[in-house]
Amino acid sequence: MTTIHRIEVPIPYPVNWTNCYYIEDSVPTLIDTGVNLPEAFDAIASGIRKHHGRVRDIRRIIVTHGHIDHVGLAGRIADASAAEVFVHQWETVRAYSPGGPLEEKAEDFRRFFVEAGVPDDTIPQLIEYVITRNKTLCSPLSLESPLNAVSSFTFDDFNLRVIHTAGHSPGSVCLFDETHGDLFSGDTLFPEVISDPTIESGAEGRLPGFVSITSHHASLDLIESLPVNRVLPGHGAPFRDHEKRVRKIRNHQHRRSRQIFKIMQDRGQDMNQFMVARELYSELNGWDIFYGVSTARGHLNLLHEQGSVARWKHGGQYLYRFQD
Repeated sequence: MTTIHRIEVPIPYPVNWTNCYYIEDSVPTLIDTGVNLPEAFDAIASGIRKHHGRVRDIRRIIVTHGHIDHVGLAGRIADASAAEVFVHQWETVRAYSPGGPLEEKAEDFRRFFVEAGVPDDTIPQLIEYVITRNKTLCSPLSLESPLNAVSSFTFDDFNLRVIHTAGHSPGSVCLFDETHGDLFSGDTLFPEVISDPTIESGAEGRLPGFVSITSHHASLDLIESLPVNRVLPGHGAPFRDHEKRVRKIRNHQHRRSRQIFKIMQDRGQDMNQFMVARELYSELNGWDIFYGVSTARGHLNLLHEQGSVARWKHGGQYLYRFQD
């Protein structure tokens, strides 16, 4: 009988752990992996052993999205088990892993920070953080399979339908068990934390037509329409009443857009994404700069689409101005 087991895997982030789901089945499967740290691997290995399995018996690793706290151990577990790793083509794990195109990824981040107006003397430290974090927390992965080419995964007692839910990241996916109503939501739905979508550095050039917040709203609409019984999130405890959670996230994003609109209206001057982020957050240091300017970028671009702010590029950075 197929059984789903939630394994809490420690990560060095404020949310404390990532949920990895071991599906006990004739084709043993792991959904998400946590970061490449010894304590994270031990948590997964002991969690699988607790349910009479072994890491080397894993045959499929399904990645809900390409952030390091969900993909970091994919390469190590695949090496130990010969498991096939499935990830959306817009979330390639190899771009993050040692031996992959790290320098290209670093250049994407550099361009992202320049376009956001982050001070020049801060950018090298942020890029160094990207490279060091990737080398430390993401294990090398030599081969991955495109998740977008798969419509569903078959288990002994149910199927999981793959649903592309762009927004939290370009290639985020959810996995839905239509028989029992279980939704593996990755970071698309959290039980408590509400975060704005993160704009993937370089995504606007690589992914034609991708607009983070617009896409996220469409994904939320899709999820809200599903007959979900239980949400199995990437962080936090499983929960029900997914429609209520979707409404809270959507309302949060609307409030954030109105807040940024008011900032632009009150200032009445040209502003870049970093300037807006400084207005949103009382403290903006270290890697929080990425999340701050990513939030500002997503909402400013949405306001530009709606005709509320003008946008143009000057000196390598995007500038915005309130317009009546």
